[in-house]
Amino acid sequence: MSKPTHWASNKGSALKLLCQYLQLQPAEVMAIDDQGNDLSMLKYAGLGVAMGNATLAVKAAASIETADNDHDGVAQAVKHFC
Repeated sequence: MSKPTHWASNKGSALKLLCQYLQLQPAEVMAIDDQGNDLSMLKYAGLGVAMGNATLAVKAAASIETADNDHDGVAQAVKHFC
């Protein structure tokens, strides 16, 4: 049986902790995703990218939108910004 997740755990807090460890500022980070559990991560990153198949809430929170999963959206965003 797995342990329950702490109520304050989310992708944004994990990304923040990783950035602190790597000594990166949010402006140096791009986050790409598509679901509601990704909102905190997209808001923390300097560049939040919504997949084309993302929920409306994710698209509203993101800085830009890329193609969907079936059309290499992550690869397109990485190629364009990195």
